[in-house]
Amino acid sequence: MSKRIRAAEHVVQLWDEAPRLFTPTSEHSMIYRPDTPLQALMEAMPHEEPADDWETQHATREAVADLIDGLDEVEQFVTHAIFFERLSLRKIGRLMGRDKNWVARTRDSALENMRGMK
Repeated sequence: MSKRIRAAEHVVQLWDEAPRLFTPTSEHSMIYRPDTPLQALMEAMPHEEPADDWETQHATREAVADLIDGLDEVEQFVTHAIFFERLSLRKIGRLMGRDKNWVARTRDSALENMRGMK
């Protein structure tokens, strides 16, 4: 078995064992959003920008999910841990047996790859 395959299996195992801070029932999923852009505009106070509506936010989430799906497993793990689980670079490094500089370079590489996928 090659080193790369063992490393990928290790990342998948870490992904399964990683702590989950946000669950679908957390307060972050309970934020009110208008259903349509028109509803958002109608509910906005005078001289204020309307809130993001559910349709627009859903399209944005799908686009981000597609970009993350295009990354390799290690970059997906690091991206998810940083932006969704809100783990520190140092903690991710400890989980993966690497230092925080390696995690930072992986994060930067993942972001650069996502920018190139647009």
